[in-house]
Amino acid sequence: MKTTLLLLIALLTLNIASAEVITGRIVDSKTKESVVSASVRLLGTSKGTYANREGIFKLPGVNKGDKLKFTAIGYQSETVVISNETNLDIKLVPESVKMSEATVTDEIAVEEIIKRAVANKEANQKKIKTVEQSLFSKVKVELGGALYEFENPLPGTEDKELERDLWENIIAETYSKSYKDFEKRISKDVIIKRRNTANFKPEYNLISLSSFVNFYADEIGINNTRFTSPLSKDALDEYEFKLISRELYDDKFIYVIEFKSISNVYPGFVGTMSILEESYELTYIKAKPTSDDLIEFISNIEFEEKFEKMNSDYWYPTLLNTTGQLKVELISGMFDFTATASAMTVVEDLKINQPLPDSIYNNPERRVIAAPDADSAASEFWANSSLINTTDKEREIYTKTDSLAKEFAALDSVREGSFNFDYAPYLRLNRVDGFTFGISPMLEISRYFNPEFFGAYAITSENWYFGAKAKSRILDYLQADIGFERNTYPLSVNNNSDILLSTVTSLFVRDYYDWYLADRVDAGLNFRYDNLKVMGSYKNELISNIPNNNPKLFSQYKWRDNRVIDEGRYEQYGIAAAYNNGGNVEHSRLEYHIRAEYQMGKNLTTNENYNYLFGEVGTAIPIINTGFEPGNIYATIKTGISNDMPKHLLYRMNTQIVVFKIRDRFLSTDYTKFGGTEFLEIHTGLDFSDLLWRAVGLPKYRSRGLGLELNYSAGYYKQDEYNLYSGTNEKFYNEVGFNITKIPSFISPLIQLEAGFRWGIGELGNGNFGFGINVSSPIFQ
Repeated sequence: MKTTLLLLIALLTLNIASAEVITGRIVDSKTKESVVSASVRLLGTSKGTYANREGIFKLPGVNKGDKLKFTAIGYQSETVVISNETNLDIKLVPESVKMSEATVTDEIAVEEIIKRAVANKEANQKKIKTVEQSLFSKVKVELGGALYEFENPLPGTEDKELERDLWENIIAETYSKSYKDFEKRISKDVIIKRRNTANFKPEYNLISLSSFVNFYADEIGINNTRFTSPLSKDALDEYEFKLISRELYDDKFIYVIEFKSISNVYPGFVGTMSILEESYELTYIKAKPTSDDLIEFISNIEFEEKFEKMNSDYWYPTLLNTTGQLKVELISGMFDFTATASAMTVVEDLKINQPLPDSIYNNPERRVIAAPDADSAASEFWANSSLINTTDKEREIYTKTDSLAKEFAALDSVREGSFNFDYAPYLRLNRVDGFTFGISPMLEISRYFNPEFFGAYAITSENWYFGAKAKSRILDYLQADIGFERNTYPLSVNNNSDILLSTVTSLFVRDYYDWYLADRVDAGLNFRYDNLKVMGSYKNELISNIPNNNPKLFSQYKWRDNRVIDEGRYEQYGIAAAYNNGGNVEHSRLEYHIRAEYQMGKNLTTNENYNYLFGEVGTAIPIINTGFEPGNIYATIKTGISNDMPKHLLYRMNTQIVVFKIRDRFLSTDYTKFGGTEFLEIHTGLDFSDLLWRAVGLPKYRSRGLGLELNYSAGYYKQDEYNLYSGTNEKFYNEVGFNITKIPSFISPLIQLEAGFRWGIGELGNGNFGFGINVSSPIFQ
């Protein structure tokens, strides 16, 4: 028994030792040009690889006597028996059947080929129940552009180029096992080995590109753009097809077809695909968006996929090449940032319709996981085992980045443990203080103690304002803060302001806000887990009225009087919770959110108690395919009730704020009129995106037209006992209108404009009209 075991080990060791890494180049026998993406298969197995753009290939784990089969579209296949030679020079003989040379019996209209491929695609896909595959993936990213090249010194050093050079190139590679159960819709990737440049943390390297772009689908989503597939059920209406040739592939014939989207409405592709004769299965496709169908901030994107039978009866994608560039311009044609990326996946081994391990059905939410020893692979593993070649340039990037990362770490270790100091200017403008100038220093000491300060002087009111706040991140999901501040604050709990909004309203000479002066001490405890946020708060403040000081900048403008409040000291405790489902209607996913807040307090001057409850719920439901972000119905409901609410907290109608927020806002009424102790607001609309504009065939800018939204809003407010605001007298204020969206600024692709128009209807709104402008950005959609 012992002898037999030793003999078995010796035989296994001998077999492993004799395995070779076979490399070589595949060229056209006549032209000597590289045969790109030629298939290399180890016969008797499902193992193989492909030639790259130079025709070079590498296949590890090949023994003497093994047979390699080389195939490419339009060439006679060739089989080579491996002997002592490990670097092969393969010359494939071209053999093509041009359509002009085809016999009459072989002729078939290209529309009929597409019709059969579309008709058979569901049956072809249903053949495949499960897939188990081993694959190599590689992603490369190169950063550039004027903004990236702009030299910023690394804090604490005089080196202006170190950080820039460190992040210039990123490479991430993985070898993984992928499991898919299509009937149960479960996909699990286990990364067996991985490596990456030193500027990319290994734990972030979960790049297993096992999900190929599915050109059998009717739609293909890229970012928020929905492309019509050239094999969709509407392909013959949306595309123009041209049959180029009928060519040999191994022992079968395939149809080589050019396609181009001709739709004015829905985005589409241009490219070439190959469809197998008889079964009408897709064997190869190379596609990119048409020149008229741009993806926001993404250019030059191209997909190449190749399919193989891989020792089975089913054709399945085994090669994916993707290239593209992300480009963001601050100003059109200037100050750009680019990230040029390429991704490649090669399937090494493939098993179809075989039982999958039970472990993949455990914790299906984690689609990609890394094995415990995923980072232990030596460089020899990638040199000898990877199916994707490492170029000389990539080796240079690895070496350079490793060196820069060590230099960066040495500088970073010097700064570790010391104070990090930073500051920002403090600038504010409102109608009671005029311009307020100051400075806001910040200290970063540790995760547990990070104080912030500010001090400022108001030109018009001649007041000094100051404050300090200490922030602590107790846990990753639990944060606390405590501080004090002397400043002016806007009235109303549901119309809060920030520095930007208050400044803009004043610059546009809109006395939107009323103000009061407060000396405030407050504290908060914030808990966040996934999409849930819970906040506890405490506030103690001494408040007083502040006169309308008429900023000198606008001395000719007559501001309305600042509302008068009840002065005194107030103490307040509260809790709030907010949840959103993480959906995004811009990406065709249902989204909804809910928020509730309860506050209870006391006027310490008069010994009177008060409380209030505020709630909000909203949703957006995608309903119309537009080719980009879907047309959707959206609705928001806001409501609040209170008991003995002080004047400075009373609810106020949500009206439009100059150049911000025209959705979920009233535009036609006096923007300071309605308010009270109770309220209910309903805002709803139908967003067509720019579908109607494109459908009519109007001119487009960056592939997009103007969008259209239809809007309706209704609001009820109960009169407060102080008559600080007007109630709606048990009625609703109603308005209807529309928004024109996606108006290009022509200054920057990051900035878009929206114009809203509203007409009041019903008893309270009849005869009223209002409009507003909103500034938005497609990058935050």
